Amino acid sequence: MTHHFIEYKAAKIHYTQSGKGEVLVLLHGFLEDSRMWTFVKKYLPSNLRIICVDLFGHGRSEGVGYIYSMDEMAEAVYAVLQNERIKRIHVAGHSMGGYVALALGEKYPDAIRSLILVHSTARADSTAKQADRDRAIALVKQDHRGFVSHAIPLLFSEKARTKPHKAIATLQKRALEIEPRSIAASLEGMKVRPDREVLLHFAPYPIAMISGKTDTVIPRDQSDEQMKAPNTYGYWLSTAHMGPWELPKKTAEIIKSFIDELKRRKKLEARSL
Repeated sequence: MTHHFIEYKAAKIHYTQSGKGEVLVLLHGFLEDSRMWTFVKKYLPSNLRIICVDLFGHGRSEGVGYIYSMDEMAEAVYAVLQNERIKRIHVAGHSMGGYVALALGEKYPDAIRSLILVHSTARADSTAKQADRDRAIALVKQDHRGFVSHAIPLLFSEKARTKPHKAIATLQKRALEIEPRSIAASLEGMKVRPDREVLLHFAPYPIAMISGKTDTVIPRDQSDEQMKAPNTYGYWLSTAHMGPWELPKKTAEIIKSFIDELKRRKKLEARSL
């Protein structure tokens, strides 16, 4: 694995890459960074070129502005692709990373082979959810350490919290490295993101949704409704919001099987011509 930096609007953007083959871009979620994919990557095939990007203010990337919009972060990811002279990708995003992936897919559809939402949603925040974001922003400004310590365990399954799962402590430690202003700016960006559910129906590339059966961030009924879209494939994990952390092997197997199925269908279509 190699580390790289590019400059986007005077901010340093960090990303890693490994392997050769079709490109798979992995985008982390809120309070995470590119290291969250470490264990998932272990179970992904070697014939993929995997690029993991640190989004604004997370990991080793710097931020841009006072609101980290999903569209602006998508532009930064696209700048990485341009720097590497990559034309087409599979892209998977966890939670907030899924919102960024959708923005990227809307802006640059010709660059997308497939899009995978991991514990994410194509819908905009409801009024109630926006109010929750505002309360979270206020808490971050008052006591960001308390916010991180309280918020992260709630993302994991009850089983993981009871043990507790070592990933919880790891993620809390890493999240505390994020500046409070970047946490607030990310919350603001998620709060104002547009609805992109139309992509689940009409995008010129296939979309997969990997969802948790006990996820309280993206409720099961909401995911189930979106999975019924004609352009969307649905997969379920027996966990809450943090499948890549709790079930990395299963997460990787789903990503691999989805990409393999797309390749198989493409070959069949080519033979029928």
